[in-house]
Amino acid sequence: MEGFDAAIRMAPAARSLPHWTHLLEERLVPVCSPALRKKYAKLSGQELIATAELIHMTSSTADWAEWFRLVGIEPPATMRAGLRVDTIHMALDAASRGFGVAIGRAPLCDLEIETGQLVRIFDQDVKSGLSYWLVTMDADFQSQDVKAFRQWLLEELGGPAPDGKKQGSRPKLAYSTT
Repeated sequence: MEGFDAAIRMAPAARSLPHWTHLLEERLVPVCSPALRKKYAKLSGQELIATAELIHMTSSTADWAEWFRLVGIEPPATMRAGLRVDTIHMALDAASRGFGVAIGRAPLCDLEIETGQLVRIFDQDVKSGLSYWLVTMDADFQSQDVKAFRQWLLEELGGPAPDGKKQGSRPKLAYSTT
């Protein structure tokens, strides 16, 4: 992290270090466009993902195979078929356009769900085992600038304040590939 005071990284809890601050836990949720869900309205969520095209994100290990493993559902024979994209942004965009069902990564897909661009296939999310962390070098962890930034970030995310009390509700997060 040379040249940076702090960074936001994604990693499992087992990799965290004392100078890492937990921000958010990632959750996986299958999503599709409202039109696709309406087209298959008579199907259960499990039947829908066995019928519709699956959108795969090639840059992530937490894709469909991992989701099926975590929920304990046998993957459909057609699981490997479907659209392949590189980023979460592309996967959510393809899903919102009706090209299939994508694995949404909450909180990154929360805004699209709230605004109705995407709908959940299932009511429950599945924990991916990954979290977002504020990471600093050990020497920078106690600097006044990093402390102020960490406090502000936790307050914005609705996390615990320095006094341990819970802040307001978490905002809907937007993401950018730029």
